[in-house]
Amino acid sequence: MDITPPALLTLTVHGGPLADGATVTITSTDTVTLTAEDGLSGLQGLYYYILGGPSTATYSVPFTMPVGTHTVYYTALDKAGNQSDGKYG
Repeated sequence: MDITPPALLTLTVHGGPLADGATVTITSTDTVTLTAEDGLSGLQGLYYYILGGPSTATYSVPFTMPVGTHTVYYTALDKAGNQSDGKYG
């Protein structure tokens, strides 16, 4: 039975990691990448929310954010229903 949440959840922007719930200033077209691992049941999905944005989105490929200041939340869910740590607004 898998009771361990996904690990190594990382959102990368400007070439470095961004903490969950952190604010980032986008000054040009920056690619945002979200990664996680689950060695037991496997990943069900990766999800993110940009504060003030329309809704929670399912991550599937790197994406860009518009120029401006944004607060980003993110999480991962494994196939056993365990959710990674994080605020996930």
